[in-house]
Amino acid sequence: MSGQCYGCGAEFSFFKKEHGCKNCGFAFCSNCLPQKAAVPKLDNTKHHVCNRCFDILTGKAQPQDTGRRSPPAAYLK
Repeated sequence: MSGQCYGCGAEFSFFKKEHGCKNCGFAFCSNCLPQKAAVPKLDNTKHHVCNRCFDILTGKAQPQDTGRRSPPAAYLK
């Protein structure tokens, strides 16, 4: 396995598994997918989503440009 968590930048390994946010599809570790929310494109069933998608799906934040997201600070190091 290779790659890094999109949220914290941790390397994926045998012990740190890669999980996908069911809303945006980006790869995260289990620590960065702490919450569940109803995902409209999956028949409003509850799934683990990243913090950003959780805020958008629950109405705490307005969706911005859904095209591209800038990388987290961990990638810029």
